[in-house]
Amino acid sequence: MRKITLRSRINFSLVIYFVLVFTKTCIASNPLEQTTLLFENFTIDDGLSQSSITCILQDRKGFLWIGSGNGLNRYDGRSFKVFYPQSGDSLSLSNSEILKLFEDSEGYIWVGTAHGLNRFDWHMESFRRFMANPDDSTALSDNFIQSLTEDKNGNIWIGTQNGLNCYDKTNDRFTRYFFQKINTGVIGKRTTILSLFCDDQNNLWIGTYHGLIKFNLNTKQFENFYPDLHDTTNSELNKIFVIDQDEDNNIWIGTGDGVFKLTPKKEFIHYPLKDKNMKAVTVFDLLITSHSGIWIGSYGAGLFQLDPVTGETKQWKNNPYEKSSLLYEFE
Repeated sequence: MRKITLRSRINFSLVIYFVLVFTKTCIASNPLEQTTLLFENFTIDDGLSQSSITCILQDRKGFLWIGSGNGLNRYDGRSFKVFYPQSGDSLSLSNSEILKLFEDSEGYIWVGTAHGLNRFDWHMESFRRFMANPDDSTALSDNFIQSLTEDKNGNIWIGTQNGLNCYDKTNDRFTRYFFQKINTGVIGKRTTILSLFCDDQNNLWIGTYHGLIKFNLNTKQFENFYPDLHDTTNSELNKIFVIDQDEDNNIWIGTGDGVFKLTPKKEFIHYPLKDKNMKAVTVFDLLITSHSGIWIGSYGAGLFQLDPVTGETKQWKNNPYEKSSLLYEFE
């Protein structure tokens, strides 16, 4: 049995990040071969700004950025540097509640918060703020930033609590996308965008509380997908929290009820997950690998490893009697 030591935190995102490190060094013929994951936990005693971790990003320089409910942490392998909003300083973060992190093709770090979008300036160690303005149609539509991605043309796409936005770096302006009805025109005002992903064919995939949307950026055509065909309005299956793509061009989505695979033939395959009370597991994060299956970060049920061929899963949970287990699970 191989033992791997992982430095982790209580949140699913940090778990997923360190599994990424693990899978780069451990190639298994069987994705679910017996492997013991040993977790070393980070806490506020180690310099974290808060124990509630919301998102994780490792940038191209190797720094680990950790978003929390109170502050943005940057870890260099030895210590943490914490960024907070500073009163009267417009070059500091716009808000301390960090919701999403993203690194674009130019190396900029984008920080989505509960009140505004921020872009980190490496040279100045400061931030540029992008804020919503109801009187400016070229500004963000909303300040609550839930998702970020980049298309093949270098445009930054931003999902908010009030619609979809596209940032044109060249012209320094935003384009808002609103449609009348989610079932016909796709995105309406007050539509919350939960997740975004741009695939290899330059399609933008959009996750909402009411299903999955495919936006062809070349033809500007939209297409709706509903994992739960029986209820397209209020099903846990249609709440899309994370989107990714595998090497076979399957689209994987994490929902309020497990994981789905959408094949190129537009067929949904459901991989349900259950917690200790046999209730459906909400999936907030995914890591797809070619050699160790799919790693799944859940809310309240720990970490799962899925073999996409057999559908078998393996689960890692908190063990209060084992220091090297996951530190905490949300209830």
